[in-house]
Amino acid sequence: MAITWNIDTNEAIDLAALIAHLDEKGPGVFAVDLDATAAMLRRLSNNRSFLAEHVRAVMHANESFGGSNQYSSQAFMLHRSTYYSLRAVVWEPARGRVGEELFAYEFAHDHDFSFFTVGYLGPGYRTRVYEYDHDAIIGLPEEPVELRFLEDTVLSPGKVMMFRRSADVHIQLPPEAFSISVNILQNTAAWGARPRQYQFDAGAERIKARLNSDGSELLLKLGAVLGGRCLPLVAAAARSGTEVSRAVAIESLARHESRDWLAVGQEDASAFVRETTRRIARELSGSPTLPRSPSG
Repeated sequence: MAITWNIDTNEAIDLAALIAHLDEKGPGVFAVDLDATAAMLRRLSNNRSFLAEHVRAVMHANESFGGSNQYSSQAFMLHRSTYYSLRAVVWEPARGRVGEELFAYEFAHDHDFSFFTVGYLGPGYRTRVYEYDHDAIIGLPEEPVELRFLEDTVLSPGKVMMFRRSADVHIQLPPEAFSISVNILQNTAAWGARPRQYQFDAGAERIKARLNSDGSELLLKLGAVLGGRCLPLVAAAARSGTEVSRAVAIESLARHESRDWLAVGQEDASAFVRETTRRIARELSGSPTLPRSPSG
């Protein structure tokens, strides 16, 4: 389950001290001595000037305000390393403004990375936490999933939490006032293939959608549509790419090249690829009675 630390300390450290601690952990940042890392993050949250100093330095170096530090309109990158990244995240109260959906409030989702977070400024957002068994599902839209409720809590100042990738699901609710959290994020690139990330319907206990797509999926779709010398590359991905790449390539080839690719998908070793192929076959043929492939 998601881990919570309520650490009572007045000790403060600077950003460099936290970075040194994390660098020493190397690939074990999210597996080894989690209590020590949580304590270091808690001490950083006691430093009431480090974030202002960091923001001022970036602003001074980038007076045009068009630089590349910005992670998004909500998050500010503080440091990047091989196995982790550090960021500060802004949480604003809900006021019905355009663009407020960027905060992903009332949006049940998991993550394809683990992360620590600490309340730094303001009362903090409220979060409703669940857990699920990632290996027990195939990963299809509307697929039932057992979401086990864990807690309803607030990321108050100094409170440290760690959310596990592909295990913890949370729904974030707006804070009562402007708030900031500081996060240590697991860098997925250092851990091979990314697990699938989902949006859930917590009330119905179903998967609503897969969230983490990337540019390679778009390339596969374009390659199948444009054809020519692109097709052998899409075909190679359909047979030997990652699980998601195979599913995207097979769907794209079936839609734009030949429905014979549906047979390739039906024989794939992955239940996710097989069931995705079944869904596409139903759309293309209008038949709701294709034989169901065994799960696995």
